Amino acid sequence: MLNFFPRITTFLVLLFLLPLATTGQTNDTTTTPPIVSPGPTTFNATSLASNAPTTQAAPTTNQTTEDGPLIVGFLYVSNPKDFGWVYQFYFAQAEIEDLYGKSKLKVLFQYDVGASNYTYFATDMIAKGAKMIMTSSSLETLQVNLSRAYPNVKFVTTPGSTVSKNLATTVHNGYQAFFMGGVMAAHLSKTRKAGFMAGNWLTSTIKAADAFLLGARTVDPSFLLYVIRIPNTLDFLRNRRAVELLIQEHDCDVFTGITVTSAITETAVRNQKLSFGYPSDGRLLFGERIYSGCQLEWFTTYRYFVNAMMNNTWKANFSLSYGMQEGAVALSHLSSLVSAEVEESVKNWTQAVSSGRYCMFNRYVAAFKNFYNSTQFNNDGCLLNSLVATTTVLVDGIKNLGFMTDEQVFEKIYVRWDSSGGVALTTIIVVFDVLMFVCLALVVAFKGTMIIVATNFYFCVSVLGGALLGYSGLFFWIGEPDDSICAARIWFLSLSFFFIFGAIAGKTYKMWRIWSNPNIAEDGRSSIALNLFLLTYSLIMIVLLALITGLGGYVSANIFDSSLEYNQYFVTCKLTDSGIIILSLLLGVCGVITFLASVLAFLSRNVHKKFNETSSIVLSIYNILIAEAVVVLLFLNTNSSDPRNHLIFISCGTFIAITCPILYMFLPKLYVLVKDYSVSKASSMHNSNSNSFSKNVSLPN
Repeated sequence: MLNFFPRITTFLVLLFLLPLATTGQTNDTTTTPPIVSPGPTTFNATSLASNAPTTQAAPTTNQTTEDGPLIVGFLYVSNPKDFGWVYQFYFAQAEIEDLYGKSKLKVLFQYDVGASNYTYFATDMIAKGAKMIMTSSSLETLQVNLSRAYPNVKFVTTPGSTVSKNLATTVHNGYQAFFMGGVMAAHLSKTRKAGFMAGNWLTSTIKAADAFLLGARTVDPSFLLYVIRIPNTLDFLRNRRAVELLIQEHDCDVFTGITVTSAITETAVRNQKLSFGYPSDGRLLFGERIYSGCQLEWFTTYRYFVNAMMNNTWKANFSLSYGMQEGAVALSHLSSLVSAEVEESVKNWTQAVSSGRYCMFNRYVAAFKNFYNSTQFNNDGCLLNSLVATTTVLVDGIKNLGFMTDEQVFEKIYVRWDSSGGVALTTIIVVFDVLMFVCLALVVAFKGTMIIVATNFYFCVSVLGGALLGYSGLFFWIGEPDDSICAARIWFLSLSFFFIFGAIAGKTYKMWRIWSNPNIAEDGRSSIALNLFLLTYSLIMIVLLALITGLGGYVSANIFDSSLEYNQYFVTCKLTDSGIIILSLLLGVCGVITFLASVLAFLSRNVHKKFNETSSIVLSIYNILIAEAVVVLLFLNTNSSDPRNHLIFISCGTFIAITCPILYMFLPKLYVLVKDYSVSKASSMHNSNSNSFSKNVSLPN
C-alpha cells in the first residue's frame, strides 16, 4: 500500500497549492465588507512561510537529531479504516514520512487509543526515543499531564486549547469549509432542514454550526439547522441513531457535524439523504450522496511542527491557527449532484473566504450584533479576529436539541404495561384474582358447613391463597424488570407452589395414614409427622429463596440479540452461576414433593370417594406435567432471550398448573354451597367422632 503514497502525495500537493494560487484574486460578487487583517493571536500565511518550506521539498538544514532521525509519535483515537477523523491524519502521516525520508524522520503510531491506554502508549513511544507526541483533542487532559512529566519532550494537541512551554495546539478554521457546505445544502435540500451532530460545545464546533447555517441562509433565509450533541463523538451507534431521529422527528434531509466517525455519512446515505463530510468526504465508501466535505489537510500542520523540531524553531505557548488561505482547510471534490451553477457559486464563495475578502461573523448577523458591543467590530463591521477565535454565540435558526439520552438511542424490548399483550394479561390476572378472593370469601363464610369442615378449612385457604399468589405473581412479568422485580418473580411462583401442592401433599399423607391405620388417632403421630414435614418443607423453601435473592442469583440483564435491530436490546431477568445451582435445588425440592404426593395418592386410591380427593390430586399432578411440557416446547421453538416469550411460557404454565386443580377441587364444593346453604351443618359433623373412620365405616350415600 505504501507504493501508492507517492500518487496520493502528488494529488494532495496540487490540492494544497490550489488555494494559495487563488489567494489575492478579486471578485466583486459580494458587497459584504472585507475582513480585518489577522490580529496578533492568529497565524497567517506570511508567518507560515517563515517557519515552513515554501515547496514540498524537504528542508536541508539540521535535518536530524544528534542520535539519528527525529522520532515522532502519533496517537490516533480510532482507526483510519472508518474513513472519518483519523482517515486524514493517516495520510498526512504517510506524506510526512515521504517528504523527509526514513533517514531523517521515524514515525511511531498507534490506533484506537483512549483514556485507559493513552499514558501507556505515549510513555512507551517516549522510551523508544520519541521527541514529539501528537494526538487529538479528546485526549488533551492526559496530554497536558504527560507534558508536565516530560518537559524535554514536545507535545501537540490537534486541535486543542491548552498551551505551555513544551505543549502546542492547532486550530483549523474548518468553519470556512462548512460555510460552503451550507451554501450547497440550501440548493440541494428539499425540506430546507439540516442535521448537525456535535460533541461538547467547543469553539470550533460552534463556529462550524454557525458557518453552515450562515452559508445556507445566503440562499434560503428560512433554512434551519438542528443540532444533537453526542457525549463521545467516537460513538458510532449514537451518531447513527441521531441521524435517524432527525429524519423521523424533524424531516432533515442533509447531515453533517463535528464527529470522528463515519456514522453520519453512512446513515444518511442508507436513508437516501445527503451528507457534507468531515474531516474527509468518505466517497470511497458511500458514493455521490456525499456531495462534498470539509477536508482538513493535516500534512500542513505536521510539516510545520516537524520542521520546527528539526530547525530548533519551536515556540513556547504557541497555538497554530489557519484555514483555507494557508491550505490547511479545503473542500473535497464536489459530487455529481452539485450543478454547474452551484459549483460556480461555491467557487466564488471559496475565493472570497480564502482570500480574506469576506467575513461571515459580522454585525449584520443578529446574534452577533446582540451579543457583542460596537467596539468589538472593526470599521468594516467584522467581528475582531480575537473574538472569532473564542466565540460561543449560536446564530438564530440553530435548534439545539441537547445531548442524546439513552432512551433516544436505545429501544428496550420487554412487555410494556400499555402494550396489547400487557393490557390483555393484566385484565385476565385481575379477573382471576377477583375470582380467588370470591372463593376465599365463600370458604370463610361457609366454614361451618360439613363440606368445608370435611375438606379442612385451612387446606382450602392454603390452596386458594397459593392460587392467588400464583396469579398475582404474573404482574411481575410485565414492565421493565430490575433486580427486585426478578427476585419477586421467583418468590411468588415458589410460594404459590408451596401453598398449593404442599397442602395437597399434606392432606394426601393424612388421608393415607388414616386409611391404612384406623387406630392412628390414639397416638396422634400422623399429625406430628405432618406438621414436621410441612415445617421442614417451608424452611427449605425459604432458605433457598433467601439464598437466591441474597447472592443475586436471578438479576436483571440487558441482552443484545442478533434478531434485533442494532439499537435494540432485551431487558429481562437472567440466572447467574450461583442462581442456576440454587434454582436447581429449589426445583428438586418441588419435584420431590410432587413425586411423594403422587405415591401417596396412589396408595390411598381405595378410600371412599366421599372422603377421597385422590382423583383431583392425580389430575393436578398431570396438569403440572402438561404445563412443564408446554413450557419446554415453547422454549425450544422460540427465542429464549426474548422477555415476551418468557411471559408466554410462565403465563401458560401458571394458568394450566393452577386453574385446573382449583376447578377440580373447589368448583363442585362451591356449587353445592351456593346452591343449598342448609346442607350438612357443622354440628352434625362435630357430634360424630371423625377419628372413628375405618375401612368398614358406614358412609353416607
